Formats: sequence, C-alpha cells, structure tokens
Amino acid sequence: MVEHLTMPGFRAVAILGPLADIVGFGYGYLCRPGQRWRNWAAGAMPVVADRRRWLDDAYTVSELQVRPARQGGGLGEAMLRGMLSSAGTRTAVLSTAETAEARSRAWRLYRRMGFRDLRRGLGYPGDPRSFAILGRDLPWRDGSGCTGDRGAWPAVRR
Repeated sequence: MVEHLTMPGFRAVAILGPLADIVGFGYGYLCRPGQRWRNWAAGAMPVVADRRRWLDDAYTVSELQVRPARQGGGLGEAMLRGMLSSAGTRTAVLSTAETAEARSRAWRLYRRMGFRDLRRGLGYPGDPRSFAILGRDLPWRDGSGCTGDRGAWPAVRR
C-alpha cells in the first residue's frame, strides 16, 4: 500500500465502528502505464482494443476489505460506491482471487455492482492463487445517485 499512496488519483475510504475501530477499508487510484498492476492486467489482455477500452481511462480498485463479522450489511457496497462515484474515469477495474462465486461475499458484491469478467484463471507473480480481472463501465447509470462526477464522497455511517 505504501507504493500506492503516491499513485495519481489515490483515494481511500474507511468505515469506523462505535469504538473508532476500522471495520471496513478500501482504496484505489488511477490506472496508468508503468504501474505494476496495470502492466500485469495489460499483459493478460491480448487484444489491444480490450486493453485500451478497459485500462486507458480506468480507476483501479486495489483493496476493499470488511471485517468478517460486519460483512453482509452493505458496508462494502457503500465503500465501493463512494470510491467510484468520484473516480472521474470511463471504467473501473480490479482483480480478485478466483473462488466459488456463490460462496464469496466479495464476488457477489462485484456481480451486484455490475462488474463483469475481463479475464479469468490468471496467475499473479508471487501468489499461488488464480485471479480474475473484472471491470465495469462508469459512471453508474442505475438510478443510484452515483454519477461518476468528481466531488465529495458520500458520508457513510453504520
């Protein structure tokens, strides 16, 4: 994460519990050539048009975590909407470990939020798991109030 703090467009969001403990945390940044994750994702997309469409004007969701005891209550969705509502990009992209989608809250969240498969079954250097790259168009056009315009993130209270 320290490396990511200096990335263009870096934004982080956290949700605090009643004792000021962090119960949810997420961050991302603008996807730019030369970044390690972007280079990996671009290499996984053999069709140049796909790389341009998904990565040239994208916001990379790097982390989105909610404590297990607090999952399922809408915190992940609120943080993701908060990050992406102010992204100001054409697309949002992320990678996540492959798992049984029906049993994974993260996968169900991404699907519910309109992310679709860009590539599946990928290796990532230094990690033995298999990964998927997911993407979605921005801004949201689902009546949620998230327009993709730059501006303040909505306040989240739980």
